[in-house]
Amino acid sequence: MADSKAHASSGLNKEAAIATNGMDLHQHASTNSEEKGPELEQVEDSQTKPKFLGKRQRVRRHCARRWWWWLIGVIVFLAIFLPCLFLKIIPAVIQDMINKTDLPILNATIGAYSATELQFSFSTVFKAPGSISARMESFNLSLYNAFTEGYYPYTYVTLPEQELKGSTDISIASTSPVTNYTELEKWLNTTFYGVTTELSFHGSTRLHFGALSAPVSIKKTVTIAGLNQLQGFAVDSSDILGTPEADGSNLIGNVTIPNPGTVAIEFGELIFNAAIANIIIGNMSISDATLYQGNNTFPFTGIMDMNTMLANYNTIMANASGNGSDATLVMAITGNSCLINGQHIPYVEAVLDNTTMYSTVPVSDFGG
Repeated sequence: MADSKAHASSGLNKEAAIATNGMDLHQHASTNSEEKGPELEQVEDSQTKPKFLGKRQRVRRHCARRWWWWLIGVIVFLAIFLPCLFLKIIPAVIQDMINKTDLPILNATIGAYSATELQFSFSTVFKAPGSISARMESFNLSLYNAFTEGYYPYTYVTLPEQELKGSTDISIASTSPVTNYTELEKWLNTTFYGVTTELSFHGSTRLHFGALSAPVSIKKTVTIAGLNQLQGFAVDSSDILGTPEADGSNLIGNVTIPNPGTVAIEFGELIFNAAIANIIIGNMSISDATLYQGNNTFPFTGIMDMNTMLANYNTIMANASGNGSDATLVMAITGNSCLINGQHIPYVEAVLDNTTMYSTVPVSDFGG
């Protein structure tokens, strides 16, 4: 029995020791866990928390991940912007440049060429900004009256192809058809009777800048001096021939016709009626009447109707001013005809029909 009790006691002691050791191991493990806890938390935090990135790095990473979105966006932008650039922006800039460019009319001549054609020649200066170089295609420049409601060109001139760079001189010479007689006569009337008149022109072409090109519209109105109804017209001298010429002419002399403007006007042969006291006594003819700037003196020939003069002698002389050799008469000169190579020019004659000029002539020129 003693052995039995001793064995039991020994078993209990072993169990107690095992329990004690277990508690010690648990406490040791718990202590180690507590000691290592902060380190483990730091490692876990470093693995789970993302590293802080700057703004530029975030943008770069975003672009790297979404590069195809940006590529599509750029393509769409260019597809919209480039057509606007070449079809809208560049042409608008060039058109604005054209609109701001003055085109002065220099050395201009406008003339009757035939009953259906006009002859134009003039020069101008096109000033391109800076050192811009461009090629301008040939085109028709239409002339019209800006004061007429609507757009009705009366003729046009053809401009040849031009190479433009800086200040470029452009010369034009063209024989062109009359496209609207009503509008042409309007312009001739304002030019003939007005102190000033307007020359309006319009045309469309293309300008080429290397591989680029753009459509442009040229629309300008230039104010020029008019003929002011030929104020200053004067019969400088006249003589009645004792023996008429072969063509029946018995009157010769010189006339002065002023042109205050810078545009020369070619009329061809002009024929005027001459009247005193509302009695037509004859006519006078001026060949090759081209009016340049300033006073133009032309010789004339004419026919004096002596029978009419004699039949109305008293009435005519009753209108004389002064006495003796100083006596003068006022002669009214009215438009009659305009001829080019013997052909009547109706658009000039329509203006001459309403034209009356006056000149003082000595009575002695008529044998008085």
